[in-house]
Amino acid sequence: ISYAIKKMKGPEDFLKLLARARAGDIRIVPDLEKPQLLALDPFRSSFSKLKKRWPACRDNMENLLKSDSLRGNVYGSRNPDRKRPDMTGRDAKVLSIVLAMDRLTNDKNIGFPLFKEFQLITYTKLMKSVKKNQVPPSHDFLNICEELYEIATRLEDEMNQYLIFLKKKLFEYVGVELLSRKMSRNVQFFDDLITRVQKSLQNKKRSALATALRQKYKAALVDEFQDTDSIQNDIFSKIFSFKNSILFMIGDPKQAIYGFRGADIFSYLNAAANADTKYTLIENWRSVPGLITAVNTLFSNIKAPFVFKEIAFEKGRSAKTANQRMKMTEAPLKLWFIKSDGARPINKTDAVQRIAAQVTREISRLITRDESAFKPEDIAVLVRTNRQAQMMKTCLSVERIPSVLLGAENIFDSHEARELESVLTGIASPGNGRLLRAAMVTDMIGINGNDFDTLDADSLWWRTLISNFKEYSEVWSQAGFIRMFRLFMAKEQVRSRLLSFEDGERRLTNLLHLAEIFHQESDKHNKGMEGLIKWLSEQRDPASPRLEEHQLRLESDENAVRIVTTHKSKGLEYDVVFYP
Repeated sequence: ISYAIKKMKGPEDFLKLLARARAGDIRIVPDLEKPQLLALDPFRSSFSKLKKRWPACRDNMENLLKSDSLRGNVYGSRNPDRKRPDMTGRDAKVLSIVLAMDRLTNDKNIGFPLFKEFQLITYTKLMKSVKKNQVPPSHDFLNICEELYEIATRLEDEMNQYLIFLKKKLFEYVGVELLSRKMSRNVQFFDDLITRVQKSLQNKKRSALATALRQKYKAALVDEFQDTDSIQNDIFSKIFSFKNSILFMIGDPKQAIYGFRGADIFSYLNAAANADTKYTLIENWRSVPGLITAVNTLFSNIKAPFVFKEIAFEKGRSAKTANQRMKMTEAPLKLWFIKSDGARPINKTDAVQRIAAQVTREISRLITRDESAFKPEDIAVLVRTNRQAQMMKTCLSVERIPSVLLGAENIFDSHEARELESVLTGIASPGNGRLLRAAMVTDMIGINGNDFDTLDADSLWWRTLISNFKEYSEVWSQAGFIRMFRLFMAKEQVRSRLLSFEDGERRLTNLLHLAEIFHQESDKHNKGMEGLIKWLSEQRDPASPRLEEHQLRLESDENAVRIVTTHKSKGLEYDVVFYP
């Protein structure tokens, strides 16, 4: 139980695990039976031996680990320690090991799992860490540690298998219990509508239901079939796999990007393999001929470009002439490689920042060159995450290149949501100086934190601020949130202050969106100050569900570079695309 608690930190871990089961017919691999913890008793016996010996061996082991025969890169150097300059690196390292052993052998400690650096006091590790031509230190306690470490390694493998087994039992329990609870409460989710149809087609009434559906629908056309799952595929197969029934399945496995919603690429491959007739659209109406040639060249020279042999690459053919939409006088497809500064590869953090900066410079070049220059709205930057999108927008803002985010970021994850929580908390408690100061230093109000150090608490300026916040609090209490918000925006000149920032339009859009959500929540559930602030705090919790209506709204995209997440970009078209 103790090991499980350390590995699975709480209910949130179970919720995350269940959230990964997007499809209704998941199969758990491996299908384990209850594992045996064969190493548990040997571990307890070996650990008991170590606990008895440690007090008597403690000083000897401390001196042994300080031996000059041991390599400094493993056991600590003789130079001053960075965190504790009064000690050498070796002394600090050895002290941390000794104290960890003290905690491990404490009567309240069950001994498992072992601490991270336990291997450093095993005989094998010491033998491998001896300097050249040096004699390794020896002590019989090292053999006890060696034995315990080997057993603990086996036990940890067994424990991990047991955790997998428990996760499997969790899925089985939830599958039965969730269905039972939904039935007792008479509720259904969208997935239940689909699974119930599938089950209805499997029982004795299957022929009647399928026949009725076939009589009503002579044919079915399913677009984006690569985004279906095995349950949906099974339903369509049972209904339309009969003579005089037609099922058209339109899809492209290379566009299967919704696995996180339960889409199953193998359902598509299975359906495609069993289709009577196949047609492939190879004429491209979007891209210029040079780009299509480049893509054909890139992918046709790879044996399995999409991993699975069933997903073949078909060469495309351009429907455009070579002179159509050709502002670009350069190569239609460019691949960039980042070189490291030295012998070691560049780390990911530096690479991401360098890429964003290079993309920004290239966009600047494209929109500022001669009469054939592109406009910002001709250009899109595709990113994988909202964090990358924000970094790209920041880089463009520094160069004063207008840009707009078209991602799926949630409004409650925004900087404005965090600031608004501080402001509303200050308004709700205008007599609390600490909360009031936190509200004042937000970008919405714009007070510099250093200003508080030079101001007298009895100054007119400070009394005016308190008076204003008391007024906002009274209006909120008597007339509701939206009346207070309008007064706050006007009196504190929030609109003009936010628009003075490079990304001011984005900030103002977020703030007004939040105000609208708060107004709806306040009216719908009759929430007062404390209730609304508590609700805001709950929405800002990353573990809370993210609703589609709470996605960031689009600020004006006129004459702006589009920054788009991969999922949002599907089906869109731009003259120039960067995909860093």
